[in-house]
Amino acid sequence: MVHVRHCLGDNGAPDVDFAETVKQWNATYAYPKLIIATTGEMFRDFEKRYGDKLPSAKGDFTPYWEDGAASSARETALNRASADRLTQAETLFALLDPQAYPPQSSTRRGAMCSSMTSTPGARTTASANPMPRS
Repeated sequence: MVHVRHCLGDNGAPDVDFAETVKQWNATYAYPKLIIATTGEMFRDFEKRYGDKLPSAKGDFTPYWEDGAASSARETALNRASADRLTQAETLFALLDPQAYPPQSSTRRGAMCSSMTSTPGARTTASANPMPRS
């Protein structure tokens, strides 16, 4: 099992041809079979398969950029939820009013929304510029 976060660069938009690449791989090779899944789906499957075999560890968490992710967990969660809602809204728009849906601009709009929702949670950005808590 391999988790691949596939996009066109750090915090970039996904490759629109990725699904076709996976389809061609699976048609050409018997193993390994590639499955496109969300991070949550992959880790649920991983935990079901290997969870009882994984050791637990306690101690220091010191690599130089994890401080941003650890110090901005709330903001990262908010941004991820916003990105999910944007994807859901765009999907509903395409399903409910396909004639009005602009397919040529959807990739650019998705990339822009992805960029706007991923920046505060990226590396140590939020650590260097923390959001005020209310």
